[in-house]
Amino acid sequence: MQDFPAGQSGHDHFFDTFGKFGEATRDRGKMLANVADTVVEQNQFYLETLVTPASDAAKKLADAVGYDADLAALHRKLTAGGKLDKVVAEAVREADAADAQFRETARCDSDRPAPGCRLPVRWISQVSRGSSNERVFTQMAVGMRLAERDRDSSPSTSSSRRTGRAPCVTTASRCGCSSTCAPSTRTPASPCTPVS
Repeated sequence: MQDFPAGQSGHDHFFDTFGKFGEATRDRGKMLANVADTVVEQNQFYLETLVTPASDAAKKLADAVGYDADLAALHRKLTAGGKLDKVVAEAVREADAADAQFRETARCDSDRPAPGCRLPVRWISQVSRGSSNERVFTQMAVGMRLAERDRDSSPSTSSSRRTGRAPCVTTASRCGCSSTCAPSTRTPASPCTPVS
């Protein structure tokens, strides 16, 4: 908050910084590997981090569809022709790429994995609440589709099951919003097991 600008609220000053970190946060998996190691060093037992899945694609879809106060109609417009499914597929690719980058950076598949490899990580879908109504609704729809996909998917389509990590992007999971999943218990035949 150094050199705080006159005439701007603390709230606005704080939230205005988020959009300025795009380039610094481009390598999500590398950042997560670094943070995960720090979390383990601080004796924490899991990590939850917020992400806006497929943010650019969701914004483009929201802008193209526009707002409709009839939310059921708005949802139909988003899903028409598989448009929302394409955004969800992009979000899954982003999450898979970040997870792979994390595992590579942290050497999770080596005989000398970094400490963060044993940490359950939850990706929580968040929305840009200060954005347009159509963008907020689209981001929520993407997040819910991702949560449904994580809950219902087969091993061949779920990043969390392929990697053994907690759900890749979710607003809720079989474990519930407030519990975490132990990576070693995630198998295709069983639901995740809450960490006690």
